[in-house]
Amino acid sequence: MVERLYTSASSLGWEGVSPGDRTAQYAIWLEDPEIGGVLQQYMTIDRARVWLKDGPMKEYARARMGVGKYSALVRTGRAEPAALVRQALGEGWELVPGTTGIKPLHATAARGDERVNIFWGPVKDFKHLLWAALEAMDDPGAPPATVIVIETLAQPATTAEKHRQTRFAQRCGFSLAHIRI
Repeated sequence: MVERLYTSASSLGWEGVSPGDRTAQYAIWLEDPEIGGVLQQYMTIDRARVWLKDGPMKEYARARMGVGKYSALVRTGRAEPAALVRQALGEGWELVPGTTGIKPLHATAARGDERVNIFWGPVKDFKHLLWAALEAMDDPGAPPATVIVIETLAQPATTAEKHRQTRFAQRCGFSLAHIRI
């Protein structure tokens, strides 16, 4: 059921859907026998709407970034953290097990004895990624930081945004990569 929900959200370009259109879409999903019909076997329609909104759809952005309990249910347009690391840092870099976290999405990557803290998220979250990188680098002896900005067809970074983000990264002393999924 969540897989069907995510497939539908993906086809709608959920990140670009306005709040009003999202409200209308929740009503459509609740009428769908394979989504709302399943949920209404266990709860009222009002509770089902809240569950959809505060459960799987609240996790949708993280799931598309390859993190969280629903990430395996995203069938198209999912970023895999390990692949992002290799794209941003190059071959030989691997995620350090047990270091992945959220708000913003982050992890430690390693290649041999080298370590780097990585932070990734959509274009709109650059300021949060920047701040997290700065905080991580403030710890004495902390590894360097790399921010990975994820672009999609629905939410690409403009040339002006890329230039601005690059200037911030250089000024703040962290690496920056833009990756399109």
